[in-house]
Amino acid sequence: MNLGRTLRTAGSGLLILFGVAQFLRRPDFHNPPVAPERVLQAHVRVPPDIDAMLRRACYDCHSHETRWPRYARIAPVSWLVARDVRRARADLNFSEWGTDPDREPTPAQRLGGICSDLRKGIMPLRSYLLLHARARMSPADVERVCGWANAARAQLEQ
Repeated sequence: MNLGRTLRTAGSGLLILFGVAQFLRRPDFHNPPVAPERVLQAHVRVPPDIDAMLRRACYDCHSHETRWPRYARIAPVSWLVARDVRRARADLNFSEWGTDPDREPTPAQRLGGICSDLRKGIMPLRSYLLLHARARMSPADVERVCGWANAARAQLEQ
């Protein structure tokens, strides 16, 4: 069999699979409503510069204010993006900050986790940064967020 024909056949098969995938179980890209009394800012003071950094680097995954990019509507990327946002919101959700005071980790622990994940470079995810360079945080940004998070954490623990 001819290599060129094999490659064309494989390419055609992949193109057909890609097309069919667009009609399979499509994720829901609607954001739940944001209740002002439940957001982070209703429970701790967030200076405007810190708020801007969190929104730029974290809110697309960790809030109900996700800005869904066009590429997120194309399978199979749509499945991956929806899964990542669902997992991120379950772990830390700035839009549901004060809804369950008995939940572990506590709000104070979540603030510590934000700082820890930023310092370790765990967050924002590298895969997210590939397409969202503006979400990148400089070492100075990380230290400013950590300073705020530690102060807010101490305030919550009192």
